[in-house]
Formats: sequence, C-alpha cells, structure tokens
Amino acid sequence: MNEKIKKPDPVKLAIFKAQKQFLAVNDQMNFNKEASFALQIIEKSQALQQCLQANPESVRNSIVNVATTGLSLNPVLNFAYLIPRKGKCCLDPGYQGLIKILTDAGSIRNIDANDVFVNDDFLLEKGSDPKIIHKPTLKEKGEYIGTYAIAFFSTGGSQFLFMNSSEIEAVKNVSEAKDSKYSPWNTDFLPEMRKKTVIKRLYKILPKTKIDEKVLAALELENENHPVDFKKQSKTEDLFSDAEVIDENQIAIQAIENCKDSKELRATYESYKSFEKDKDFANAVNKKIKEFGITEKEPEKTG
Repeated sequence: MNEKIKKPDPVKLAIFKAQKQFLAVNDQMNFNKEASFALQIIEKSQALQQCLQANPESVRNSIVNVATTGLSLNPVLNFAYLIPRKGKCCLDPGYQGLIKILTDAGSIRNIDANDVFVNDDFLLEKGSDPKIIHKPTLKEKGEYIGTYAIAFFSTGGSQFLFMNSSEIEAVKNVSEAKDSKYSPWNTDFLPEMRKKTVIKRLYKILPKTKIDEKVLAALELENENHPVDFKKQSKTEDLFSDAEVIDENQIAIQAIENCKDSKELRATYESYKSFEKDKDFANAVNKKIKEFGITEKEPEKTG
C-alpha cells in the first residue's frame, strides 16, 4: 500500500503537548475545553500561527499558564487571551480576569472599572471624604477624559483610583508594542487596556493582605512567557509593572507632554510632583509652561 501518512496538525500538537503539565498544575479545569478554545483562537490568527512556527514552545507554555492562573480562554468570559508578542505566543490576562483573581483571593468583594467621557456627569473628590460619582450620558459620549476603578472590600469600604487620558496615554507610549498593529492598544480592545492599566495601578495602593499565587502568576505573565516558578520570586512589587519594563520617570514625562491645556497640566503636575527634581521631568514641565503661557506659580518652574 502506498497511502500517505497523515502528518499531525502542528497547532493541535503544540496544544496537546501541554496536557500533562496543565493537569499537574490545575486538575479542576477542563483541559479539552481550553484546548478547543486555544485551537479556535490560533486558527483565526495568522500572527499566532507565525508564532507557532517560530516558537512552538511558547504555545505550550501559554496553555500551561491558563492552568496556572485559572483564567479560561472562553471568549464569552473575556478572562484571558492568546496574543503574539515579540515572536512568541503569550497568555494576556484581561481586566475581567484580573478582577476575578483579586475577588477569588477573598479580600476584595468586587472591582468596578469604567471609562469617563466629557459629556458624562462625573464628580471626583479627594480629601477626608473621597468619592466618585459617575452618571454616564445616554447621548453622544464626547471626548474620552479618563478611566477609574473602585475596589470594594469584603469587610466594607472601598478604594478608588482615577487616571486621566494623559496618564493612560503615557503608559501606552512607553509600551514596546505601541506601534504594532497586533497590540491591543491599537485594536477594539483599547477600552479594556485602559481599565486593566488602572486596575493594576489600583492594586499597588490596596491594603496588603495574603496574596494568592494566582495573582502573582497573572501579573507576571505580562513580563514573561514561561510557566511561573514562584520560588524564584522575591519581591512582590516587581510583578506589578506594565507589559514591558517601564521607567516611571518616562511615564511622568509622557503624561506632562500629553497635556492639552494649562488646567490639565496643573492636575497632571500634582499627580507626578514627586518627580520634580528629575531634570528631564522639569524640562518637560517648563516647556509646557511656556507653551501655555502660564505666569502663575502653579505648577512652579523647576530645575
């Protein structure tokens, strides 16, 4: 007989190579379902297929990381996604996935995150009685002005964080993937990226309780593309950087440079005042002061 031997599907082969380790990490998740989701995602993405050819191990690692975090690839849930990054397939937790991880840890009851637009009725107050009141418009939204997230504690009370459009743009601009057409910053996932950015920043100021390993794993996935070895992690703070290693000074400078008027400059300057002794930050502030013709003391010229 001269029948040709059918070659195994390379996508299926890469996915099912992860099965043993997947089940060793998490025997509560249904591997076959997650494998089916992964197969559909990769078959629809030419970029991910290129990743498979160049680095099939990254596909296997991404599937193992699904088990590590407990975040399903079910497209209906929007917990996590397979995305191409620097020639590798990576598991990228969505903001809803981060919320799930934090609430599953027990100390947070819920997290609410929303974009704010110029035609919304929006009140932000700080001080002794901080609060956010947001009534989204039912008509034309208008220009995007920022995003906030509120964490509601299981024991009562809440903590919130608001980032204006300049601060969000600054985070995007220091991302290595900002110019890639595959970057979620440049797709329909932009609103999700804004919310995820604020939620990650909010986490830094939440009261520290016992951190679930899944929280560490999910946020570490934004920097690495390999199964997480918790024993090698020593500093929790190192796990909460953005998708790439980011210089906080760069974010501050970008936020200043993105200011569109003097009012926004004053508010942004107050948010990043701790960087006023940095020469590049000072130069960016002084340049904007001249651009807007500000003669008042606030923000003061620095440097």
